[in-house]
Amino acid sequence: MFETAITVPAALDEVWQWHARPGALYRLAPPWQPVRVLAEAASLEDGRAVLGLPGGIRWVAEHNPRDFRKHHRFVDRLVSWPLAPLLDWRHEHLFEAAETGATTVIDRVTSRVPRSMLTAMFTYRHRQLADDMAAHTWARTLRPEPLTVAMTGASG
Repeated sequence: MFETAITVPAALDEVWQWHARPGALYRLAPPWQPVRVLAEAASLEDGRAVLGLPGGIRWVAEHNPRDFRKHHRFVDRLVSWPLAPLLDWRHEHLFEAAETGATTVIDRVTSRVPRSMLTAMFTYRHRQLADDMAAHTWARTLRPEPLTVAMTGASG
């Protein structure tokens, strides 16, 4: 089992919502890995994410509603053939409130993927999360209330 954690200076609800919003999986995919996001899970509770690998292989990860606890945990498991029986991937995402309004994010992976590959990937993922949370904090100092943006173009 592989486990790693990061504590970010952001509230539990904000960190959870960051993971739940569209685009999170794109932000978390390391650019050096030969993987591209084909579809994000529509829900952390019972969604399905699809990643494309070289050779047309698909990595399909299903979220398990039995392991879901809003604001605290979601779990995905690799279910696509031929990878699922080879890698036996289960990824548990845990969120815990920490002191002074911070949040600890724990990633626990059970898999046959080499530890060295997981270490680099999760180092990247945690840095992305920390940087995004810092950007959100900075943006709130400039404008604390939500901003509505309207866009127009040649097609109306």
